[in-house]
Amino acid sequence: MFDRMSIRGWLSVAWLVAFVGMWLSLGFTMPKQLMVSEINKLETAVVNENWEDASLYMDNLDTIWDNNKLLIQLNNGSEELSAFQRMLQQTKVLVKYQDDDVMDHIGELREGADSVAEVFPEI
Repeated sequence: MFDRMSIRGWLSVAWLVAFVGMWLSLGFTMPKQLMVSEINKLETAVVNENWEDASLYMDNLDTIWDNNKLLIQLNNGSEELSAFQRMLQQTKVLVKYQDDDVMDHIGELREGADSVAEVFPEI
């Protein structure tokens, strides 16, 4: 039943099914839309100088990050994660002290979220 060519065929099909299954499962569970949505709300609040809402959206973004950190770590390298965490913390401090330079960091945070929350990030 399982000669050499047959087992190679079954193994290749199993690898293909596993790859597609992982891609689909990660695609449905990665928090990219949640993160980008909170970043957009944060940007709107900062533009309107509504710092209380900006602080709330920053806390929501931090909570989304904490809840999905393990899944994101499995899918990314340590350098990308460190850079994103650094951007997240810097943005949090700037929002806390109501600094106008937060808009630059929000743009970087959006790019970082697009990168770390992708199933297969662009190289």
